[in-house]
Amino acid sequence: MSAATLAAAVREVHPQRPDVLIGHSLGTVTALGLLEADPGWAATVILEEPPSRLAPDACRTLADGIVADVDAVRADRRAIVDRVRRECPRWDDEDVHWAVQGIAEMDPGPFARWLRALAADASLRPATPDRIGTVAPRAHVLAAVGDRSLLDGGSALAAPDREALEARLLRGHVIGIEGGHCLHRDAPDAWLAAVGAIIA
Repeated sequence: MSAATLAAAVREVHPQRPDVLIGHSLGTVTALGLLEADPGWAATVILEEPPSRLAPDACRTLADGIVADVDAVRADRRAIVDRVRRECPRWDDEDVHWAVQGIAEMDPGPFARWLRALAADASLRPATPDRIGTVAPRAHVLAAVGDRSLLDGGSALAAPDREALEARLLRGHVIGIEGGHCLHRDAPDAWLAAVGAIIA
């Protein structure tokens, strides 16, 4: 598993260049992989909640959590549905369903191995502002303005990285939206308004 592997999987399903490329979280890593392979692959690039460079312990914790979540949803789906509803109170039932379904269908092994490899090798974890600034200097970044009423409140993009992106990208290309890490689910109206303004 790598950004290049994820990008190749997308290209296999969608070989045509899109007018607009939107990636969320791991999808931002995939989007950057697509642009590394072909800098002109998309006319407009929107990165929602690109994660900051994770510390080794965080990578290992995420790897363990992915495996545990897949095991848990297969053992007792209802318990995971209830947990997601508690942690993400703003989400519609459909959002909860697809979040849990995604876990249920996931093969966690490649992702866990990738995260453990990232933990072991700092060179595989470039600084987020550097990577975005180099690969997608005209990208728009949608970043969560932490809402502490949400259990997953806060942003995967650390404040220093957001500030670095604000300095490095074009003016107005870093857009804060109140919500947690899944802005498209936490604040769909604000998310659509931001995306609509970018592509108008």
